[in-house]
Amino acid sequence: MSNSTINSLLSDHIGDATNLSLWTSAALSAGVLAVLYYQLTSRKSDGFTHLPGIPFIGSWDFFTKRSDFVRLAIAANKNGGMSKFKLLNHNVVIATQEQGRKFFFSNKSLDFQEGYAVLWGGAPEIRDVVSQDASQAERRSYFVKRLNGFLRRERLGKTVPQLFTDLDNRMNSWPQSGRANPFDNIYRLVLQMTVRALAVKEIADSPAALEKLSELYWGVEKSTSATSVLLPWFPSRTRRNRKDVTAELYQFLADPINKRKAEGRVEEDAAQFMIEQGDSTENMVMFVMAAIFAGIITTGMNICWLLLHVNANPEWSAKLQSEIQALLSEHSPDTALPIHTRLSQIPVGVWEDSTPVLDLIIQETIRITNNGSLLRRNVASDVELDGATLKKGDFMAYPLEAAHLNPENYVDPMKWNPGRWEDPAEVEKHKAQLTFMGWGAGMHPCLGMRFAKLEMKFIAALYTSRFEYTRVDKHGAPIKGVPEPNLNDLYRASPKGGEVFFEYKPKI
Repeated sequence: MSNSTINSLLSDHIGDATNLSLWTSAALSAGVLAVLYYQLTSRKSDGFTHLPGIPFIGSWDFFTKRSDFVRLAIAANKNGGMSKFKLLNHNVVIATQEQGRKFFFSNKSLDFQEGYAVLWGGAPEIRDVVSQDASQAERRSYFVKRLNGFLRRERLGKTVPQLFTDLDNRMNSWPQSGRANPFDNIYRLVLQMTVRALAVKEIADSPAALEKLSELYWGVEKSTSATSVLLPWFPSRTRRNRKDVTAELYQFLADPINKRKAEGRVEEDAAQFMIEQGDSTENMVMFVMAAIFAGIITTGMNICWLLLHVNANPEWSAKLQSEIQALLSEHSPDTALPIHTRLSQIPVGVWEDSTPVLDLIIQETIRITNNGSLLRRNVASDVELDGATLKKGDFMAYPLEAAHLNPENYVDPMKWNPGRWEDPAEVEKHKAQLTFMGWGAGMHPCLGMRFAKLEMKFIAALYTSRFEYTRVDKHGAPIKGVPEPNLNDLYRASPKGGEVFFEYKPKI
C-alpha cells in the first residue's frame, strides 16, 4: 500500500517541471513516512481496532482499494467491536456487526450529507462551478421534492412509450450482430433513459449529445482522487482537471435550458416542468447532474451484471422469458407490432407490481453487486457504542458487503440465486435484521428506487426479447460462469480478471 500511495500522491501533484525539486523533497519525506508505515491492526485503549495507515496521511487505501481495505475491518470486527482509521485529520469508524449496523441506519446524530460531502468525490459538484447560498439541507430538499414529482406513477406512465422507443432506437444503432462490452453499450441505455425521464429533451433526442454527456461524466470520475477529495483547496492537477470538466458539464447542461428559456419554447420533459415552476438554471442543472450520476453509476452497473447472471443461468433465463411472454399475451397480444411497442403497452403499474421474476433477479443481482461503503458523520454529541466512543465530528462507514456477502446471513453468498428471495418469511427476516440494504434502509431509503427498477426491467425485457447472446472474452472465447465483480472499482464494479463481452445476434 505505501508505495502505491506515495506514487499516487506524487503523480497527482507534480504538474510542472518548475516544481520538480519541491516534489523531490516531498518524495524523500514520503519515503521516510513509508518506513514508519505500520502494517498490523491493533486494539487500542479507546476500544477500537486501529487499521493500518501512514502516519500523518492515514489509510489511503480507503480511496484506492476500498473493498480490500474494508475487508480488513470486517475481519478485525468479526468477534465484535468496531474499527477505526485516519484520513489526514479525519477519524473514520467502520461498523460491520449488527449493533453498529442498526445504529448506522437509525441514529439521528449521523448526517448523510456531511458524510458524503467530505469523503465522497465521484459525483460532479456544482459548487466547483458556481457559488451557492442554499445550505446542503435546502439543496437536498429541493432535489427530493423534484424527484418525487417526476417519479409519480401517472407521469412515468406517460413516458414509458418514449422510453421504449429510445431503447429500440439505440439497439437499432448497434451492428445487427457482433461482440459488445455491456459495461459500455448497456450503460448508454441507462443514460438515455435517465436523461429522457429526468432531464432535457434536446439532449435525449441527440445521440451525439448523449455521447458527449457520457464523456463528461466519466471525465469527472477519472479526475477524482483522494487528494482532490480530502484537500479540495490544494491546487493539484486532478483538482484542476475536475473543476474544468465539471464546468464544461455544467455549461453543457445549462445551454439548452437557457436557450429554451430565451426562446420561450415549450417542450414536454422534466426541464420544462422545472422552468414552469420558476426554478433557476443553477438549481435545474444541480438536479440533473445528481439524477444522471445516480442513474449511470448504480443502475448501469446493476443491469450489466443482471444480464450476465441471467445468461449464465438457463433456469432463470427461461423463467424471465416466460414472465415477459405472459405479460405480452395479457396486455399486448398483437404479434404484428414491434416488440418494443408491445412492451410499452404494458401498464407501468403492472411493471412495478406484477413482475415477480424480474423482482427476484434484480434483488439478487443487487445483493452481489451493490456493495460499496455508505458514509455518515456524527454531527451531534459523543456517542457510546459497542465499547467505544464515536466522537462529534467523526465519520462512520458501513460496507454493504459486510452484510450482503456474509455467510452468516446468506448460504453460499457469492452464488447468484434469486430463489433465496422466494420465501416471504426470509425477505422479512432480512428486512428486520437489516441484512439487505441494496435500496437503502432506515432513515435513508433510496429515493430513485422505483425508476431504477423500471429501467432495469425495461432493458432486461427488451434486450432478452430481441437478442440471443453468450458471454465471451475479448477474443470471442466462451467464458465459463460469471466472474466476481471487482468491488475496488467503485463506479462500475467491473469483472475481475478482464473484460467480459456479449456475443449477440437477433432472435429469429
